[in-house]
Amino acid sequence: MRLGEIQRTSSEGPVTDKDAPRTARLPKGIKTVPEAPNLGYQFEGGPGQMRSMFTGASHELFLYDLKNSAQIGWLTLREAGTFPLPKSFQVANAQIYDAYRGRGLGQSLYGVALKVLGLTIVADDTQTPEARRLWVNLHGISGVSIRGWINFMAQDVFPEFDQYNMNNTRANQRRIARLQRLQTPKPMNRPQNQYDTVYFDFPVQSGPGGQELQAAENLAAIYTRDHPEDNRRSYDVGLFAKWTGQK
Repeated sequence: MRLGEIQRTSSEGPVTDKDAPRTARLPKGIKTVPEAPNLGYQFEGGPGQMRSMFTGASHELFLYDLKNSAQIGWLTLREAGTFPLPKSFQVANAQIYDAYRGRGLGQSLYGVALKVLGLTIVADDTQTPEARRLWVNLHGISGVSIRGWINFMAQDVFPEFDQYNMNNTRANQRRIARLQRLQTPKPMNRPQNQYDTVYFDFPVQSGPGGQELQAAENLAAIYTRDHPEDNRRSYDVGLFAKWTGQK
């Protein structure tokens, strides 16, 4: 799997090989990646921390070449807000240095996040073409489960929270029809009031040409400009990945 700068480019521009500390002394606290003794990782950060003003990342996952005392790349994450699964983090940015690209080390980076750390990884709000292809590749890895998600306010889809009779509006009728097409009748979380955010998950598969993951039932796009309501969406939609073990 090839992983370049899969999400956004920082305001300072992309990191290049000359910036990679390939001869620097490795920092303390590095752990060896299971089944990969030449690779090490370090996970830093905490709730409320600001590791990056540009992306809002609160955590950083670094991957190291232990043999050559080099940093291979990193994945920055931010807490995933109201996403209802435990240990959920959203991708903020990612980088594999040029000298290490094309070796499947991006897979190792996400493998540490998913399998070793047990995180649920939520894809960024937007994705570059490279990022979309990355998630297609992740979807094909045994033990990795990727699903789509969509959310609404509780009053928009649940009659018991619809105190203002909102479900009779045309917009909310479209939202309910959307859920029915995705065949996602059960929410991932139960709302407590009409303003709670409610998530539903749905199966995905590779779309035409293998360039992106799309909703499996009707091959609806999730991120591309071909999305039927891009920039005019009345709901949020995205992808998430978690480790479930061997299939």
